Amino acid sequence: MRHRSVIAVSALLLSLAVCALAADKPKVRLREFTALDIENFENPKFQTKEPMPESWIPLIREDISQRVIQLHKFRRVMDFEDEKAAKPAAEKVLVLRGKITEYSQGSEAARRLIGLGAGKGKIVALCSFVDKATGNVIWERKVDGRVIGAGQSTEGAIKGLSKEVAGVIGGNW
Repeated sequence: MRHRSVIAVSALLLSLAVCALAADKPKVRLREFTALDIENFENPKFQTKEPMPESWIPLIREDISQRVIQLHKFRRVMDFEDEKAAKPAAEKVLVLRGKITEYSQGSEAARRLIGLGAGKGKIVALCSFVDKATGNVIWERKVDGRVIGAGQSTEGAIKGLSKEVAGVIGGNW
């Protein structure tokens, strides 16, 4: 009797884990899209502990586009035409929208003097991948960028955020 209970609980936990993994995947494979447009991320200054500098918004957009271009997955990323990607018969556009949900400047002095993660800075964003033709959100994913090491400015978190966005696109192609 006890053996059956253990099996039933194990099966329930396994099915919950599979459902959680499936929820973290896009509803439509990203390879069905041939172009990527990236909108400026929303920066709701009063919804985060510290306001992220507004001047960073175009930097985030540019860094994401450069990292996605390096994947050679989309024929067009923003206004860049990638000759290494296959030329489609018709363009199908995926739009990336983002909203900064958390920002922390951290302390460069603490990163330099103490280290071990003290004074870390970070940017967290909620990204929505939207089919431009239908307006349907096919995937939402939380991404972040952090700076931990000494001598790194918090602006370096933009690179981490961009790398993660490119990574989730490449990983779900």
